[in-house]
Formats: sequence, C-alpha cells, structure tokens
Amino acid sequence: EISACLVGSEMCIRDRPELVPAEPDAASQDTQPQAPPIRRVKITLKPLTKSTPPAPRPTASIKLTAAPKPTEQVPAETLPTNVDALKSSSLNEAVFEEATRHLLAEHGANLTLLAALSIDHGLTNNKAFTITPEDHPEILRENGACFVTLKKNGELRGCIGTPKAYRSLVDDIAENAYQAAFADPRFPKLTSEERYEIKISLSILSPQKKMTFKDEDELMAQLRPGTDGLIIEDGNMRALFLPSVWSQLPNHNAFLKRLKTKAGMPPNYWSNNMRAWRFIAAETS
Repeated sequence: EISACLVGSEMCIRDRPELVPAEPDAASQDTQPQAPPIRRVKITLKPLTKSTPPAPRPTASIKLTAAPKPTEQVPAETLPTNVDALKSSSLNEAVFEEATRHLLAEHGANLTLLAALSIDHGLTNNKAFTITPEDHPEILRENGACFVTLKKNGELRGCIGTPKAYRSLVDDIAENAYQAAFADPRFPKLTSEERYEIKISLSILSPQKKMTFKDEDELMAQLRPGTDGLIIEDGNMRALFLPSVWSQLPNHNAFLKRLKTKAGMPPNYWSNNMRAWRFIAAETS
C-alpha cells in the first residue's frame, strides 16, 4: 500500500508496510517507529488553458405540483401505460400524476438536455433543433403539452409553452425551449454570454378540466393553492398560470387578479362570459 502527495512539481510516494499488531515487549514501547522511505517521482504539470466552459449538466430532480394523493392509492393493475396517460383527456389526476412521475424519473434528464440542445442550436442556426422521432422512445413521441421556463440569477428570463397537447412531447420541448430563449416578447433574445447563466426547467401539463362556477368567489373556492394551474378566458382575452406561480402568489385573490392582468383584464374585472380550466403539472429542473 502506498500514499502520495504533491510537493511542487514532484509526486512524493511513501511506501507503507502492511499494518500488523505490535508485539507487546518493552523494546517496542521505548522505540519510536521509523518513518518509511520516501521516493520522489518527477511529473510534468500542463498549464491550464482558457477555454469555453462546458454546458452545465442539467439535473433531473422532479417536483410534482399535482393533486394531493387520494386516500386510496390507485391499484397498479388499473394504471394505464404512460402513453395512454399523456394521450387521454379523461384520465383522473391521480393516474396522470403516477404516469408522469414514472416518465420523468426515466426520461427527465434527457428531456432537459434536449431543451438545452435546442437553445444551443438556436444560438448558431436561428431555429429550434429538428427532432428525429426514431431517436426517442415511444412515450416521448406521443403528444404532450409542455412549458419551458428559463431563469437567470433566480429571475424569470423566458417562459413559453403549449397549454394543450397537439404534437409529440419531444417536439414540443425542442420548439418551446427555442421560443423561450429567443421569442418571448417580454425579453430580448438570449445571448451566447448568458447561455451558461440560465437554469432550464420543464413543466409537463395534464389534460385541462373545465371549471363550473356562478361567480368569482365560487371560482376561487375551487382552486387548490400549490396544486392547480389555471387558464381564464373571456372573448379574445386569455392567460395561463402554471402551478408554480402559487409560490409567488399564495393568496387566491392575488393569484386571480394577477392572472386577469396578464390576460389584459382589469384586476377587478368580472363577466358572466368568463370561462376557466384548471390542470396540474409535473416539473423538472
């Protein structure tokens, strides 16, 4: 066994004899152990060169902002496949949550890498990365709705998404990642200097559920803070908040007023023609 340490430009290697129990005699107690010899080996250290830092490696942590788990768990044998869960608009939230949890656990890291690849492709080609369907598993080729959010130093830097699934999940992620970086009207186009300062997160949306209510109070009473995403619409005024917005606006009233403002409505606006849909989402970052 050897131990080594770096001293200047030399590697010091110390031979270590096999450790064995000491003999209990007086001589050994009075004699200090002799240090093992040191051998010096010349090594060459190459100077560091300045280069472009590698792209940050996305993590695959999963945050589910879905409905609270039901008292009775959904039996495993009654769960549909992930493909069915993303395709169907009639499945309940518990089924979507379970199916999407498995999908992101298996593919979340690669989906985040795909979003980063599409942004990098956009920096040099001014368009989203083109997906080759055969390169991806069947579940990712099925229709899915996704929002891509970019943050820089903890602040929003772009967010574009699809409220309702109409194309493959991988296509949706690649296109929305490009749009969030270069086509969000609230921000200038992302620059190559900013590329390594942004954090990418994905939100996979469940099918929407239309809400039934008579007035604003009844609408707010149905909302579940931290769980529901919300879409409101009246005529050509329409806006969406992801479930993650509850962390910034935890109050029902503030949440709805800010969403109205986003839709182009006054904060206290109400109309009998108001429509709303709620949904849940699973997030990766």
